[in-house]
Amino acid sequence: MAALRAQDHLYSAIFFPDVSPAIGLIAAMATYGGGYAARLAGAICSGRMGDRIGRKRVLFITIAMMGASTTLIGVLPTYATIGILAPVLLVVLRLIQGFGAGAEIAGATVMLAEYAAVRRRGLIASLVSLGTNSGTLAASRLWAVLLAVLTEEQLLGRGWRLPFLLSFVLMIFAVDGRDAPRLLRPPRIRVAVPPDPVGRPRRRTAEQNDRCASPRCPQRPRGRGRDDRRTRGPFPRAPRR
Repeated sequence: MAALRAQDHLYSAIFFPDVSPAIGLIAAMATYGGGYAARLAGAICSGRMGDRIGRKRVLFITIAMMGASTTLIGVLPTYATIGILAPVLLVVLRLIQGFGAGAEIAGATVMLAEYAAVRRRGLIASLVSLGTNSGTLAASRLWAVLLAVLTEEQLLGRGWRLPFLLSFVLMIFAVDGRDAPRLLRPPRIRVAVPPDPVGRPRRRTAEQNDRCASPRCPQRPRGRGRDDRRTRGPFPRAPRR
């Protein structure tokens, strides 16, 4: 928690320097919390998109969205460089990041529950929440290390960008592990043959039956049925009545 509070103070000093420290802290925490609010919309949209285009394809889009937005936060100019546009861009990137995170968590949980065995479905689906909380814990530990190693001037300069830039490496491994070239191909469209309006197999006409009377007819069914077994051999047997 100390690392998160120090992170909020850094954000307030970098992106909200013209307001009082209390207002800057509230604005930084609101920016941080806006990403969690966007997770709700991401979860709903990912479920609908997963039903239409496939969950693996949606998970590739969400991991790319999360990695790109997090990396762009690391290269974002500060308030001293571009003014009020800096916090606006921070809020936009934070919303995109939260949208992707919510879609990732919901889509991965549903996919694991669908593919897992019935007896272990709950255990396997819970691995998504375990991984999410482990990632949050690792990020907090990384900020704690930066706060312990770097000075305040170094953190306000370029030190705060390191955790966000390291996410680009994780995004490369995640995208490569999800087989991006195969998932980017357009889905195959299967055209269903319309059934008979009555719902029964279509019968041949009398002319078609006359054509298929010959044993060389391509439409004549072949195979070893009961009638074939009865007529097999030099002396065919009469079918039972």
